[in-house]
Amino acid sequence: MTLGQLDANLRRFYPEARKTTGEMYSKKTLLGFRHAIERYMNQPPLNRGLKLSTDPRFNRSYEMLDAQLVQMKRKNKEDTQHKPVIENQDLLKLKTSKALSLNDPWSMLRNVWFHLILFFCRRGREGQRELKTSSLKFEVVQAGDPTLQWRTTNRPRTTRAA
Repeated sequence: MTLGQLDANLRRFYPEARKTTGEMYSKKTLLGFRHAIERYMNQPPLNRGLKLSTDPRFNRSYEMLDAQLVQMKRKNKEDTQHKPVIENQDLLKLKTSKALSLNDPWSMLRNVWFHLILFFCRRGREGQRELKTSSLKFEVVQAGDPTLQWRTTNRPRTTRAA
C-alpha cells in the first residue's frame, strides 16, 4: 500500500469507524487507532519512520480526523466516561474486612497494595507488572512530614504517608 492509499483509507476510516453497537468511538480511541497504526508502520519489518500527525503526506486524513473530533465535541460525545467513585461506606467495608487486615502477612500485603493503587495509580492495573522497588521513594518534606513518591516515566505523584 502506498502512502497516498494509506492516507485515503484513513480519510475514509475516521468518519466511518463505529463500535459494534453503532456508536461512534471516543476521541481517545480514535487517536489511539492513529498511534497504533503509526507504531505498526514504524516497527520492524516495515521501519517506515512515519509520523501520521505531522507528515504533510497525511494532511487529508489528519483534516478528516480533526473534523471528526470537532463534530464529536459539538455533539458532546468527546468526554471520557469514568467509572463511579468507590463510596465511603464500601471503602470502610474493605478497610475493616479480613482481606485487608493487618493480622497476617498476606492481608497486610493486600492492604499495602490496595492503598498504593488507590492513591497513586491513574488507570487501574496499568503498569503494575513493571514496578520495581525503585518505583517508590520515601522522603521527608520541609515541614517534617514523611511522604511517599511514586516514580514512573510519567509525571510523578506524591502523597503524604499515613
